[in-house]
Parts: sequence; C-alpha cells; structure tokens
Amino acid sequence: MRCARLVIAGALLALLSGCFIPYGGDLKAPRWDADGRHIFYLEQRFLSGPHPAEYERLYRATPQLGERTQVASGEIHAFPHPIVPSPNGTYVLVENQQTLILYDVPRQREVRRMAFESPWPMAVVWLPSSDAFSFTAFDGIHLQRVDSDTSRLVLSDKAFGLGWSADGAQLLYTTDHGWPQGNALHLLDTSSMADRVLSSQPTGLISNALFTTDGQSVVFSVDLIGGSRVGLYRVALAGGADQEIWGDRGSFVEGLQWTSRPDTLIFARRERDQTVTIECVDLAGATRRVASDARAVSFGWDYHSPPDALVFTRPDRTGFVVGTLAELIREDPSPSGGTRHE
Repeated sequence: MRCARLVIAGALLALLSGCFIPYGGDLKAPRWDADGRHIFYLEQRFLSGPHPAEYERLYRATPQLGERTQVASGEIHAFPHPIVPSPNGTYVLVENQQTLILYDVPRQREVRRMAFESPWPMAVVWLPSSDAFSFTAFDGIHLQRVDSDTSRLVLSDKAFGLGWSADGAQLLYTTDHGWPQGNALHLLDTSSMADRVLSSQPTGLISNALFTTDGQSVVFSVDLIGGSRVGLYRVALAGGADQEIWGDRGSFVEGLQWTSRPDTLIFARRERDQTVTIECVDLAGATRRVASDARAVSFGWDYHSPPDALVFTRPDRTGFVVGTLAELIREDPSPSGGTRHE
C-alpha cells in the first residue's frame, strides 16, 4: 500500500511540475539484420503529462528480444517508413520525419543525419555493395556514398528508385507523371546514362520492381488507380510484352522479395480495411498463403534467407513471431495461370 501511495504521489508531483513520464507501448516494424539472427524494430513510447506526446525508439535484438541495444539516440518518428539495413550488416538507415539517419551497427554510432524538405526522402535503396544507397528527393534520384557528406544527383525527374542490379551498375526506377502518362518502369545504366522504358502503365502505379535471379528479366507490381485491381508482372530485359504472373481485386502489394525456393516470391497483400495477408507465388502463378494474423502483420513483417524465416508482430504487439516458410506456408497452391479472385 505504501509503495502504491508513493507511485501515485510521484505521478501527481510530475503532473503539477509540468514533467513528462515516459512509458512503453507497441512493438512494430521488424526488419531482419543481414546476419539472419537479429532484427531491428520500433518501440512505441508515450509521454504523459500536461501535453502528452508519442514517439518511437529503434532497437536491435533477437526476435525473442534478447541482446537488445538501442540504435540511434533520442526520440524518432519513423513508422510507417521502412527501416533499411545494408546488405552486409554494417549500416542501417531510418527515416525520422524529414531526416534520414545513417547508423553504424558494429561500432554502435551514428554516422550522419541528412535533413530534407517535406515530404522527402523516399524510396531509400541500398546498392548490393553496401557502400552507397539511393533515395528520391524533391529534385530527383540521388546516390549517397556512406563515406561522403554530399550526394550526387543521378536523375533529375519525378522518379523513384526501386532496385539495383547485382553489380550495382543498373537502376530500376519508376516515373509518376499522373494520367494520361501514368507510370513507366525504366532501366538506367548509371555509367553510360542509357535509359529505356521496360513497361508503361497509363492507369496504374508501378512498384516493388526486382531483377529475376538470372538477371534476364524484371518482376514488378502494378496497382490500378483507385485500388480496383493489383497484379504482378514479368518483363524481359531483351524486350517484349508484360506477362501477368498473379492478379487480384481491391488490394495492394507490399514488400515483394525473392525466397530461397526456386523462382518463388513472397509479398504482403494489404486490403482496403488495412488487414494484411502474406502470400507466396511462383513465376508460373501458383500461390500459397502463409499462416499469420492479418491484423498483427499490418504492424510489420519481414523475410530473410537464410534461414528462410519470417518475422512479424504478435497480435498483442508485445513481441514477435518467427517461423520458417516450411512451418507457416499452406501447401495447397491455387491453380497456376496468373489470375486468382476470391
């Protein structure tokens, strides 16, 4: 009883003196580190007092919340912007409102903060070498080396970088010029600056572009304006028409990645009510749903290979669930053929 009175008295004193009392909240936005053992995640924090406030802190830990260390100092406001670890595990990038923070993970120190005009930066993508990353600012796509204080403008256009080739020489990007031009998926050779259109979608938004594992084609998603239909498509770098792999109504594709299974992709399908399901699809169009809680996954998920593992937020948002595709996938593929409607 005496302890309870002391707690209440302390809270009243803090309130009367104008102090804020921090306390924890939801865990969300898990992203695998390159080692496949640790994740980065956000912990929601609150300040109670005369002017309540909400913010987040970035942590690195095992999915069971062991070996926990705080990444980047102070309060951040990152969600729902992605946490972007480098492929080699040395760095992590996090967007804090209009500031991009670069953090050195092994040395546990902040490298630099880059401030932008609202609502930039966007489309932050690492090169496979992990020595540079690209991002979209108000004037176009920039390339930023980790050992440099200034970035280089690669492309001056209303464009968003989506992915780099394995050798870091070619950039996939999409334009966003609105109707009737719509979106076009481009391939840019950053050495010669040769630029060509791979696909054009006058009434759709192109996103999630990936090179296939053989480097001969590109897989990408298209959301029709208004969310009436979404599809995954494949186009050869040598040219030719788009080939539909998968399609559905009234949903959006997020987080498209390759899995360890041959020619198989994993992605999240977000419905209009914000529930999210995770699915796998092979290049023949056969889909398999991954067992997960639709509401919980809406607060973040990620896949890593090896060890062929998924991580997503628990339904009560107090921790994370980890499982392999072999454990979570439902081995009842829908018929192939590219289109499925439920």
